[in-house]
Amino acid sequence: MDHIQKIGTPYRQEGYPIVPLLCDLRSCPTTPLGPEQFSMFSKNFGNKGNEISRGDLEDLGPNGAIAKLQQWLYFGVMVETFASVAIPFHKEDFVTKAADGKAIITTEELPRYLWYLLANLHHSDRHFKHRHRLSMISILNLTNTILSRVVTLLRGWPVSPAGKVLLSISVLGETISNAYDQMTGREKSFSTMIWVFPPLKDALLRAGWCIREIEQLLRTTNSLCLLYLSTIDRQALQKDHSKCDQFKRCQAYQVVHHKYKTKHASHCADESTCESVGPAVDELTGIIKEGRIPLVGFDYLATPPVLHVLRFEEESEFYNEYVAISHVWSDGMGNPLCNTLPICQLRRIQELVNHLYINEPTFPEKFLVPFWIDTLCVPLDPLVKPLALNLMANTYKFADKTLVLDQSLQSVGKAASLEECWTRIKLAPWMTRLWTFQEGRLSKDLHFQFLDKTVRIPAWNALPALRPNPIAVSALLQRRGVKRSLAEKSGMLLARALAFPKDRTLRSIQTEASAPATDDPRQEYIRLSSIELLRTRKDEFTLSELWMPEILAVDPAVKLSEEDSELQRNLSSIVLDPTRPYGQGAMNSIHGLSSNARRDEWMTFFGNTKPSPYWIFNDVMWTIYGRTTSRLEDETICLSVFMGLDVSKVQEVPVLHWKVKEALTCVLAHIPTDATLQKRITWMLRSSQEERIKMFLSQLESFSRQLLFWDTPRLQSSGWRWAPLSFLELSLQKKGLLLGKSEQCARKREGLEAECIAFRIDKANFPKSQALHEVGPILSLHSAGSFGFGYFNPYHDQSKWQYMRLRLSSSHLQPSGTWKQLIESGNAAIVTPTHHSDKEGFEVGILTVAYKMEHNVTFARHVMLVDRVLLSGASSIEDAISVYGEGSLKAEEYGKIAREKDDQHMKK
Repeated sequence: MDHIQKIGTPYRQEGYPIVPLLCDLRSCPTTPLGPEQFSMFSKNFGNKGNEISRGDLEDLGPNGAIAKLQQWLYFGVMVETFASVAIPFHKEDFVTKAADGKAIITTEELPRYLWYLLANLHHSDRHFKHRHRLSMISILNLTNTILSRVVTLLRGWPVSPAGKVLLSISVLGETISNAYDQMTGREKSFSTMIWVFPPLKDALLRAGWCIREIEQLLRTTNSLCLLYLSTIDRQALQKDHSKCDQFKRCQAYQVVHHKYKTKHASHCADESTCESVGPAVDELTGIIKEGRIPLVGFDYLATPPVLHVLRFEEESEFYNEYVAISHVWSDGMGNPLCNTLPICQLRRIQELVNHLYINEPTFPEKFLVPFWIDTLCVPLDPLVKPLALNLMANTYKFADKTLVLDQSLQSVGKAASLEECWTRIKLAPWMTRLWTFQEGRLSKDLHFQFLDKTVRIPAWNALPALRPNPIAVSALLQRRGVKRSLAEKSGMLLARALAFPKDRTLRSIQTEASAPATDDPRQEYIRLSSIELLRTRKDEFTLSELWMPEILAVDPAVKLSEEDSELQRNLSSIVLDPTRPYGQGAMNSIHGLSSNARRDEWMTFFGNTKPSPYWIFNDVMWTIYGRTTSRLEDETICLSVFMGLDVSKVQEVPVLHWKVKEALTCVLAHIPTDATLQKRITWMLRSSQEERIKMFLSQLESFSRQLLFWDTPRLQSSGWRWAPLSFLELSLQKKGLLLGKSEQCARKREGLEAECIAFRIDKANFPKSQALHEVGPILSLHSAGSFGFGYFNPYHDQSKWQYMRLRLSSSHLQPSGTWKQLIESGNAAIVTPTHHSDKEGFEVGILTVAYKMEHNVTFARHVMLVDRVLLSGASSIEDAISVYGEGSLKAEEYGKIAREKDDQHMKK
């Protein structure tokens, strides 16, 4: 597994498993057989490998089942992949010696074979490409099927020698599938092939990952990345995940304010004598009441050390630049009791802030760079705190730099690659908290503090390439030997691609970069982007000068063509190791339509028109997925600050004191109570959140129609049952419904008005006395078609919803009533989103009951969400449909359903 990047310190000492060579290389295939003959070997193991038992995993001899699987599914797959496109395949390239002299598997040469595959496929005719693609689909599907059956026999981590062999087959299969997927235009047959290796879950647990994090990773991350992440030592964070489970948010970073203890810096000499200091509260309050941003500067060289209180003056010569600190309170740099921090922490922060400017001559030695941190600069006075929070958006927006202090990053040294740094940033607790989301988005120049360096998040439009492929391929050919590489057909094709000149592109970039600075924002944007390109990709522009003389020495008559140029572009776009761009997901979360950098770019190209609140809301909902906050009531405060809404309106809604909340939670969980009292306590616990969500949403005018189909608890207030109780509680499995092609829906006094398609349920084959909340048999539904106001679309076949299995998840509120009551009402209907298609493999709808019609607008009660999986035949019904979500027949306006004049749609 040498082709997968490796994690630096801190890391798990186990590293990647060492895979033994069990099979006899002499008996391995040497020529491609094609999918039909290749599949013959599987008959030795029964249909799809179901005759392999756990006992077979213990036979490690050359004639055992595992050795035969290695022979065919490892070496055989590579022969079919590479030798079939005229790439000389040498089995010895994938075998080396361990320290004890035993033969083991190596994949160090695999990237070269894959680049050779790209080159040969690129220069093949389309008929050959098509045949080869079909062959690879068949072979990899068979490999995946057999492997998926056999790996279920494995137990725990670390895996046995047999398990290591199976893991290497999975890694190889996923690597080839991922590469081929990109080489052939992302064919569906490859992109939908899932490679699973169950023991990786145990590997992540042993590495110190939270079970909730693991469940999220298992749903969103491929096996190669899981293997990569399992080598990160999360035990080093020393976080307690004993109270976490796979359904609830991670509890390790939740802050209990009355138990909170501010920590000293790790280098503090004596905590008992290290005092805590803070700004003068009166001075701080005066600055905030003036609408100014308070700053501090800690002169630790003075005797005694002095904490200065400053104010941001945009026009000032001295205090027009400052650093905003962004941190996670669970790391111990907060203080819920007073605006103070230990002297050791203040000195450390000041030194880190000063270091950001160490190479800038405008900041002389011993100059204190002002900084802002919420612990010191947000007063606890309930009359002043809302004013300070209203200033937070501008605090991060106007900061010259923002420095992120996350404990999990500050043990990672400068030897870590850029890819690893980004990966660790993506996995940092800072990326899981809601407050830090808006702090990162609002910042214009974001820096993350590591052990002995800072990593700057580049502007969204200037993300550097992760080890640019042309440079990597050039180095690969040079390591192999220039003459040897050029003597091979595939090596020559790659060299020609590298040698194709970029003169025109380079000249254009050089021209833009050398242009003088201008007040035109669009031209300045292009100039700065060109400078960044020249800086980060300068080596790539000189590859032609390196390789063209070598090629001419072999073939003086060579002429490069457009085909070489196209292969060059393909080289730049393909990523062979899926773990490398993994961390770039952090950049996508930090940068978004709603970040300040993106807003500025939007205005640059579209004049002074800013993105609408509707688009910003959609973007925010996607990127806060998986984030948490210790106090749910803070959710609306944070989102209001970020979106520029009136925070004071949200804060006017009172919240329960933590002591009252803790007591009610204890009563609800441990003391038997009647249903009425339970309902009352539940309402008391969620009432402030409901009111704050309503106050937050009332400042927005429109929302995406997809919001109606989110799997999340809903408000229970009349006219607000369309609204989520929280945007942090979305189902992991239904993440795809967060965004999509969807029309805007207007918020009305009665609810949310949306245009949808729906059809009526007339009959169903189930016991009519069965309660709605009970798991029922398969329903065979009959659509009556007419609902009194017609809403069928010829392109949306309601017969697809004929079969459903109704199954409730652990919903917060279960629907009451029986199916008999629902169906006999004559108003039951399925409301569906209009943009889903058969290609997506599933469809979601809302089971509703219409109860009123006014002015061609039909109002409906929400019952539950239903999920339909497309069927190829009636035999698949058992796995077809599940119901998830919650609602109540007793609920009032969930929204409203209306129709267009042509009676083809229904509005909800």
